[in-house]
Amino acid sequence: MSGIYRRTKATRKKQSEAMKGEKNPMYNKHHTEENRKMIGTKNSQHMLERKKRLGYVNTQEARRKMSESSKGEKGSNYIDGRTSINENIRKSLEYRLWRKAIFERDNFTCQKCKQSGGILRAHHIFNFADYPERRTEIANGITFCKECHHKFHKMYGTKNNTKKQLEAFLT
Repeated sequence: MSGIYRRTKATRKKQSEAMKGEKNPMYNKHHTEENRKMIGTKNSQHMLERKKRLGYVNTQEARRKMSESSKGEKGSNYIDGRTSINENIRKSLEYRLWRKAIFERDNFTCQKCKQSGGILRAHHIFNFADYPERRTEIANGITFCKECHHKFHKMYGTKNNTKKQLEAFLT
């Protein structure tokens, strides 16, 4: 034990007692009277009341306001009206039925790697943006798993995709 200082159990207890409560120099800096009541009771009624008073509790109304504050032109992905239109189309019943029909036709199997199930993507053979009239044609869709869909777009990009690219990718 040469050169190593070890405190005895009695010394540690004495030092601990000396730092308890208001004797601790950090006590008043970090613990207001209100916080002292709540120490160790994270989910206590006091804490919930304080959070509510300070606006930290997300009520239904607060969530609705936050949602409204980022829709449409106020949203971070808004581009000349295109984003909200595309989002509305992708959320439409017709589009959801198209996806379901593609998955069912392909038996919920990736047409590249033959993985069945998992995270699947309904890929447009002719681009969603460039061919609005073909967006929901069943012949314009193919099922890919998440990984294969990513690989396709990494190889060929996301614009001006063709049927020849798809055929080359599948072979």
